[in-house]
Amino acid sequence: MKKSIKRIVALALVLVFSLALVACGGNDKALQEISGQEYISKSDSADGNYTVTAYLNDGENSDYAVLCTVTDNSNGETRNIYWNDNCANANIQWVNNDTVVINGTVINVKNGGFDYRDHD
Repeated sequence: MKKSIKRIVALALVLVFSLALVACGGNDKALQEISGQEYISKSDSADGNYTVTAYLNDGENSDYAVLCTVTDNSNGETRNIYWNDNCANANIQWVNNDTVVINGTVINVKNGGFDYRDHD
């Protein structure tokens, strides 16, 4: 009897932990599922290791939204780092070789990102 209670508690903890992981990481996955529609511009880091590319998309709550991706030029991997609704341009400025400012938002291109849906 005690073994079955321990198993039920362990299973419940695993389930709760799994749901928490999905809830916390869900928006990053959603950010990665967006694809760019119309090319706007691109900008390379000073050392050439990264390229940020901006796209204009149809907005969810407005006419336009901007998606920016970063490409690691050493291996060709690309991921989304910026998604903002209600804007139609991308002002990209590099702070250093791995930090970029996009429309006033500071992002570490190695592991950062911005999704307006997380800031409503």
